[in-house]
Amino acid sequence: MDYAKIIGNAFEFSKEGVLARGDRWLKLILALILLTLPLNGYTMRIYRGATPAPEVDSWGRLFIDGLKLLVLGLVYAIPVIIVWIIAYAGLITALLSGKLTSGDTAAYASMGLQPAIGLLVLVYILDIIIAILLPIATIRLARTNSFAAAFNIGAVLEYIRKIGWLSYILAHIILIVVVGIPVFIFAVVITLAILFMSGSLAMTIPAVIVIVVLILPPIQVFQARYITQVYDSVAPVE
Repeated sequence: MDYAKIIGNAFEFSKEGVLARGDRWLKLILALILLTLPLNGYTMRIYRGATPAPEVDSWGRLFIDGLKLLVLGLVYAIPVIIVWIIAYAGLITALLSGKLTSGDTAAYASMGLQPAIGLLVLVYILDIIIAILLPIATIRLARTNSFAAAFNIGAVLEYIRKIGWLSYILAHIILIVVVGIPVFIFAVVITLAILFMSGSLAMTIPAVIVIVVLILPPIQVFQARYITQVYDSVAPVE
């Protein structure tokens, strides 16, 4: 797999499709503000292989596709949610019964309400598994318009096997290095700079939110195009 070519293509795709198109960028910002559903719907268009970057139109369709993507993510997250609830069941029960306040950390420790380390480790393991499966499942949903295809774990695993487990996982690591780490560093630097200049946390938070809203659409478009190319590096398997 030519990772450099994939990164270059994704960058050009997002640059020409969003950064160089102010009108489209503004529409995607609006799509983000509208509970992110239309933005997720736009991402689904990219997953279907649209090239160059499609127009931001047919908003009803964008909302529907975005809702489908949300449902898919929630269903895949059910195992994590269940384990998390089990891990914090004692704390949740104590809070609901009024025996413990949310800020009473000393009582939290003394009552032995800390979640088991094994359950917390299981949560992280499940997070990793979902992060591996969900991109392929999402593209299968986008291209087949079938939740059955998206939840067919066997077919998802077979597709990853066809790509190559090492190649697929390395593609995710590269995406984290290329996008995740720089964005995290940028966010920290910008937050500290605004906080230093304004001297007020109340002014810093809104400014940071505005910056996030501005940069998130091209980043999401880049990631979607990147993952789509990884998916299309082999012949489709349905």
